[in-house]
Amino acid sequence: MVALLASLLGLLLAVTGLLLAGLAFLTGAAPLLNGLWLGVPTLALGPAGYFVGRSAPSSGSSTTATWLGVAATVAGAVATLFLLVLVLLGLFGPPPA
Repeated sequence: MVALLASLLGLLLAVTGLLLAGLAFLTGAAPLLNGLWLGVPTLALGPAGYFVGRSAPSSGSSTTATWLGVAATVAGAVATLFLLVLVLLGLFGPPPA
């Protein structure tokens, strides 16, 4: 149960961050890009859900938590990668032509 909650929370945070970033891209509202910071805790919650799900006795919820943990980790990594690119572009500007 704990694995399922950690995986679902991680996936929810990552998807929320990516949706806020997409909305910021479409509307031009730059403060919504701060939603990408939600990908950082997902990088901890996803693997936690995965490993707790793997260590649980074999059941349907532990298998679901394992796959949700993997999905949360991937979504968190994507959100964090977008965040890193935006931070580096903000600090150093666009690359030279």
